Amino acid sequence: MSRFLDSRLNCLSPYVPGEQPRNIGRLIKLNTNENPYPPGDKVKSALASADCDQLRLYPDPDTTALIAAAAQVYGVKHSQILPGNGSDELLAFCFQAFGEQGFAFPDISYGFYQVWADLYGTHYTQIPLHSDLTIAVDDYAWQTGTIIIANPNAPTGLALPLVDIRHLLEQNKDR
Repeated sequence: MSRFLDSRLNCLSPYVPGEQPRNIGRLIKLNTNENPYPPGDKVKSALASADCDQLRLYPDPDTTALIAAAAQVYGVKHSQILPGNGSDELLAFCFQAFGEQGFAFPDISYGFYQVWADLYGTHYTQIPLHSDLTIAVDDYAWQTGTIIIANPNAPTGLALPLVDIRHLLEQNKDR
């Protein structure tokens, strides 16, 4: 089968997810963004009253109602909303669309950044975190490509304050 595989893919290492304990009992897993709580009563009620026959049909391909609701909730234009099938799909779009100048991201962060860069043959630089596991935006000042930072960072859980994000954006408005 590998003789049919695109040769760029032969050298890729598969993504290795974090530990996935099976019998977690009372443990709360923080490494997979799973909610440790059951659905709320309003969610249960909405599901109980949903027209399940509609579930067999494709949804609106333009996601018109979802975009309108999100734009209203967040006070942004409809054109500023991009729905997707999870963050991995949206990240894949980013790596395809914004990778011409390469990427920079923290060396300890979401593991899929490196996978996407390798998959799309995009140059990337991993910037070391500081000894206290923080991201220093000045470490990215010389980068000309696209910078990707999870905020809060995964897996450290440390967030950049808004002033640091603004500083990062102002360092180079062409990236």
